[in-house]
Amino acid sequence: MQLFGSLCLTIFYKRAFTIQREGRTIAIHLISLGIMYAIGLNAFVAEIIASLLLFLKSKFYSYDISEYVKALAILSLLTILPNLTTFYSEMIVQALAMTQFIRKPNRLKEKLASLRIICGPLFVIALSYTTIFKVEHHVVVGIMHASLSIISGFVLRPDNTQVLSVFPFLMKRIPSSLQRVRLHGALMVASLFVILCDSFWTTPSRIGSMINILLYLAFVIAPRLLPLPL
Repeated sequence: MQLFGSLCLTIFYKRAFTIQREGRTIAIHLISLGIMYAIGLNAFVAEIIASLLLFLKSKFYSYDISEYVKALAILSLLTILPNLTTFYSEMIVQALAMTQFIRKPNRLKEKLASLRIICGPLFVIALSYTTIFKVEHHVVVGIMHASLSIISGFVLRPDNTQVLSVFPFLMKRIPSSLQRVRLHGALMVASLFVILCDSFWTTPSRIGSMINILLYLAFVIAPRLLPLPL
């Protein structure tokens, strides 16, 4: 499912993603993939066929080169994450977090802009996967982890309100772009911090976990609080 999943996620994270057009296309091809599995078609062949059909139907071939880079990066991430230990999964999450949360000085922020756009979906995917499948935690903490990362990364997308529009009962009105940015950032930071704190109590190497938390504070929190030069 890595190839098909990477195409779906790349389409979903397009700025102009719409439920009516791309969402329906993904749903139709996901159903077709399920049907091919049900009739006994080889899983690899079924995924190739479904991916090719999705590629053509969604006009993926006309996408910008950066979208191809993003798709390849998502495919690589989906391929390696299941085979990594919790420790290395968390290292990937933290490395991706630095591309998202380092916003000062402005010159560094500008240089990281292209990388931040590509790594944004990777961070959400890695954090969500690690939160749900890798970290050993109490079921309540697990639900909190998953809720924080999924709501912030998939529902409260700063650049798109399509998912929010599906859940009008959650709030009286859709938050503005600035409000979504703040909510998205706050929940992602909270999710990452919770996962690091949880690993501190569940990992045998407390020193290593403490170093992770200190790195988090140094690279994520400090630049937002300290009056660093622009």
